[in-house]
Amino acid sequence: VANDPRKILRDERIRLKKHDKGVRKILDIYVILTALFSISIPWISVLLAYFTPPIGY
Repeated sequence: VANDPRKILRDERIRLKKHDKGVRKILDIYVILTALFSISIPWISVLLAYFTPPIGY
């Protein structure tokens, strides 16, 4: 039986840490680069598999 978190954590709030603009811009760039690489790297393997013939056939 699981406890209902709404009853246990009724009035608690998550406190967010505010960053200055320089740190926030670096974090935004890091997130964008991570998203771009995580989308593009798997497609490179698809292109390699399509354009390279199998060896031994």
